[in-house]
Amino acid sequence: CVARVCSSIIEVSPSSINFGDSNIGSVKYAFVNVVNKSELPTTIQVLFESKIISCKTKQATIGPKQSFEIKFRLSPRKVNPNYRKQITIVNLN
Repeated sequence: CVARVCSSIIEVSPSSINFGDSNIGSVKYAFVNVVNKSELPTTIQVLFESKIISCKTKQATIGPKQSFEIKFRLSPRKVNPNYRKQITIVNLN
């Protein structure tokens, strides 16, 4: 009997995103690429709370040695030059 066991490892690039200056009511997009470095499929989850940032992908399965692109949408509602939001991408495996 042969068993193959490994923990899944992901790589996220870029590690941070900056939408830059945005006008109120405008829409900007940013993309993050998640790569599954292991030889087993993995499942990721995107965690954050924001009224101006949205993402359709909340959870996704990535095949072995494959990548997945996550699209974030920014739609500012008021002037806030110090706005920062932590977005966490969790490897559920």
